[in-house]
Amino acid sequence: MLEPSLHRDQIMAMNRVQFQAGLSLPAFLKRYGNQQQCEQALEISRWPQGFVCPRCAATAHSRFQRHGTTYWQCTACYRQTSLRSGTVMDNSKLPLRTWLLGMYPPMSE
Repeated sequence: MLEPSLHRDQIMAMNRVQFQAGLSLPAFLKRYGNQQQCEQALEISRWPQGFVCPRCAATAHSRFQRHGTTYWQCTACYRQTSLRSGTVMDNSKLPLRTWLLGMYPPMSE
């Protein structure tokens, strides 16, 4: 149930990685076995219709890498964001694969 103060467009898309009932561990590891696969899955989950700026909701952006992290920069307000920004994974040094593997036990039940 959504909080009354939150708007539907402010809610992150349903986590498609977390809600895959019956995904076996070998299938999980095949699908999310490396950093690139995890980044692609998280990007699709976070922005299913393509990038949307968290500050101004614009969709025009540029993409760049710094210190091994991919950033999206809004061309309207210049806000820079990463896949992890604003999530529980923000400021974590753990690889995405570790985070997704940590989500696996609740998914497999």
